[in-house]
Amino acid sequence: YRLQQAFIRKQEEFIRKNLGTQTTKQAEYRRRFLKNMKRIPPPPEEKFFRFIFLDSPRGGDDVIVAKELTKCYGKKKVFEHFSTIVKRGKRYAVVGPNGAGKTTLFKIITGEEKPTDGMVRLGAGVTVGYFAQERQFTGIKETAFDMVRKLRPSLTDGEIRTFLGAFGFRGESVFRKVSSFSGGEKSRLALIQLLLLKHNLLLLDEPTSHLDITSRISLERALKNYNGTILFISHDKYFLKNLAEGVFEIENGNITFFDGDFNLYLLRKRERAPDFQPGKKEIAKPRAKPVKKHLGKFTEKRLHQELQKLEESIEMLEEELLKIDTLLSRGFVARSKERKMLLLQEREDKSRLLEEKMRRWEEIYSFLESTSRE
Repeated sequence: YRLQQAFIRKQEEFIRKNLGTQTTKQAEYRRRFLKNMKRIPPPPEEKFFRFIFLDSPRGGDDVIVAKELTKCYGKKKVFEHFSTIVKRGKRYAVVGPNGAGKTTLFKIITGEEKPTDGMVRLGAGVTVGYFAQERQFTGIKETAFDMVRKLRPSLTDGEIRTFLGAFGFRGESVFRKVSSFSGGEKSRLALIQLLLLKHNLLLLDEPTSHLDITSRISLERALKNYNGTILFISHDKYFLKNLAEGVFEIENGNITFFDGDFNLYLLRKRERAPDFQPGKKEIAKPRAKPVKKHLGKFTEKRLHQELQKLEESIEMLEEELLKIDTLLSRGFVARSKERKMLLLQEREDKSRLLEEKMRRWEEIYSFLESTSRE
């Protein structure tokens, strides 16, 4: 389900950007392709996450406003002259080397620390939920079930179990005292508490650092259904790629904003590298050659046959990726580091192959579409 939703978002973004341009034909076909696609139903907790966030307060459109924000510790400059406006509903990552000032920025936003110069303010009606790495969980006299019941008394017992189960608390563990929980369990419970407190701005500092695969996937699902604004610090590339809509990079005393997802951020970083040369060949898997280079070999009939085979391969790869995601969400896989790494590598390889098949499909379809109108 998550993979298909990511695929749909990618195609919808292409359609939005390319209708009315030279690639309108491809955009129109992708729109028809999506219309006829068989949709995978969401898992039960997906609907529940949407329900949980329905009554979160809206707040103003300008959530965070910073002007010439500067922070120094003595003579050490952390960052300077940072100005931005974060709009409501955005999900932005904050990245940079260790010690660059990511957590410091969060503490300035929450008011825990003061800026050396400049200003930062929250918009009207904005309430902040802050998950810090060093956060100490305070609700130690109650059970996990009691904590959720206290925060959301309107939930049924079954709904409470659904929510806790999505983060790995199942069976009798929901009735254990929080004081008996491990550090990872307390971290998961702290995230649950944060999600239920109806904040419309979340600042998350390494939220996945103590989560297993199942809980990380559940957190992604919850945050994607969250209707507020999110700034998060993470070194988890899968989490970054699945969640970020923009990136604030803190490096060498500067904060730079990159609009777009994490893959686009990585591409722009590579293009800005001193040794980057446009058109320079890189060591990578060979990509399919453009259709026009095959015109001497393929008849129109064979191109149609290849197009059909590509569509079958794309569907098969999507199913295989779905199976891998299902395996990654299971507890016995999360407990086996070796098995988890093998599955993650297999997922990356199949995702890359899927992109190659899609590119080839686009080339063939575009060519057939153009020849049919000549």
